[in-house]
Amino acid sequence: MVPKKIQKMAEVGHIAWQIREEVADFVKPGKTTLEIDEFAGRLMEKYGVRSLSRGTTDPEAGLDAPFPGYICVSINNELTHGFGKPDVVVQDKDMVSIDVAIEKDGWCADNCTTRVVGIPSKTQSRLMDVTYEAMHLGIAAAKTGNRVGDIGYAIQEFVEKRGFSVVRALAGHGIGREIWEEPLVPNYGKPGTGAVLKKFQTIALDTMVNAGGRRVIFDPFDKWTVRTADGRDSCVFEETFYVTKHGGEILTK
Repeated sequence: MVPKKIQKMAEVGHIAWQIREEVADFVKPGKTTLEIDEFAGRLMEKYGVRSLSRGTTDPEAGLDAPFPGYICVSINNELTHGFGKPDVVVQDKDMVSIDVAIEKDGWCADNCTTRVVGIPSKTQSRLMDVTYEAMHLGIAAAKTGNRVGDIGYAIQEFVEKRGFSVVRALAGHGIGREIWEEPLVPNYGKPGTGAVLKKFQTIALDTMVNAGGRRVIFDPFDKWTVRTADGRDSCVFEETFYVTKHGGEILTK
């Protein structure tokens, strides 16, 4: 019997997915990232949900200014935490990540997709394919009794064998009543290490892959945007799921 928690998170997860897909479809050349963010805000009002990004602070990380966006809109070498700006205009061939985290009735969901505006290059296509497949391998490793390290290992091994790098400075996380709960779920690890995964445990798996090196930097001006240190593209896919004996079952769908 699926617990009520999972049923509730499936409801909010479906809305998070719906908003993510509608926003991704809205992205076109000539749109500013602020227009994209404002569109996401209108969708959240329409669906009766609250943004978990807007107004967030993290004093421990030196992020005292509240995050200004409803969602994270990150382009090309921006890994995550990009936000809507009136002077940032989407161009043809841009790789755009749309990260939507919402709350409804006390339950949270977090998900992200990456798309290229127009026709992607071979490198962009390969980067997205590898990141997407790595995420699903990580979710498949999320079996009852396995450990967090098994998830990270599945992602890391797949990505690095294909010549890309996994981000280590940021990680996936538990999710439920709060957007960030224990445990942290990195994109790297060793099998059989880390916290034990429990049946019906809920996780948001941020799968973050760089075309070049793994190092990232925080924007010194806006204080939020995380970029690749070498300026090469980055790709993110994320789903919220729950643990079963057969592997993770996705809730953001």
